[in-house]
Amino acid sequence: MNSIVLSAEFGSASAHTASHFHDSYQLLYITRGQAQITVSGRAYNAKPGTLVLISRFETHAVQITASDYCRYSVQISPRVSTYGSLIGYPALSVLTNRPKHFQHALDMTGCPELESLLNLLTEEWAASKPLRNRMLDLHVLQLLLCLSRFHPELATQSDAVLKFVQQVQSFLDNNYPSLLTLESIAGHFHISPSHLSHQFKRVSGISVMGYLYACRLAAAKQQLVQTDLPINQIIDACGYTDSSNFSRFFRAATGLTPTQFRKQYR
Repeated sequence: MNSIVLSAEFGSASAHTASHFHDSYQLLYITRGQAQITVSGRAYNAKPGTLVLISRFETHAVQITASDYCRYSVQISPRVSTYGSLIGYPALSVLTNRPKHFQHALDMTGCPELESLLNLLTEEWAASKPLRNRMLDLHVLQLLLCLSRFHPELATQSDAVLKFVQQVQSFLDNNYPSLLTLESIAGHFHISPSHLSHQFKRVSGISVMGYLYACRLAAAKQQLVQTDLPINQIIDACGYTDSSNFSRFFRAATGLTPTQFRKQYR
């Protein structure tokens, strides 16, 4: 089985990164220099000891403001959600949820364990040793536990509420091509639509349907870049029922038509 770690790198960077998003979770930990990191329209001044948490679907950009900028960068698969019962839902929640007053940039000075774990993670990523994938997963889970211990305010909801929201997210991750409405999703979980909407938005920071549309958009972008499928087939495969609505939504989200996006990112 592949690791939940998609990449783990340490090094300097000199080029700015334009606004973009990944269908993955990302951790940026600055060790030297400074940068302005913008996540979902919110700008943070990141300096040594700053950890930036970037969730799936969150657009982000990096503007380096000091020439000696150096950082750890880790990308984690959405499959990390399957480890919720193992490491605890509060630890997982620091990646997946965005409650009110959430801050993407955290001060981790005074937590030397974090950099030690990031170092182990990047060294394991670069090596080709037996049981590499399991070791990578173990280091990520330790890192999330370390983070939730150092910043317990990141997960203030009960395990039951966090588990429920994660179950809804997993359902949408796996069923986004289906014809879904708020009512049908609520019916699947045997609760009222209003209660589902309230709980999901309060914990995740995004509406239920907004999360569903983000899943569909991410899948469409991936297929546009990684396959030669006609755009109409991609539209059907990702759960869209109207090609004109899809094109309008896609352009509003990316600034490009599907054809332009395919040409630019292939």
